Amino acid sequence: MANKLYFDELVVSKFDIHAKGFLSQAYSRISVLFSILRDGIGESPSLVKLSMDVLADQLCKWI
Repeated sequence: MANKLYFDELVVSKFDIHAKGFLSQAYSRISVLFSILRDGIGESPSLVKLSMDVLADQLCKWI
């Protein structure tokens, strides 16, 4: 179902950016936020030091 939505032109056309990721059953929110930002805006040493709330805010601003 996720792949169907990911490639659906009606869905894709609504967004400027789209990305695909995979999560294991055991994941941490902070590592997911960090990975999305790192992959989206590039490697940044300052990202590693940020709290989960700040990473979430950065992601919202980037999106």
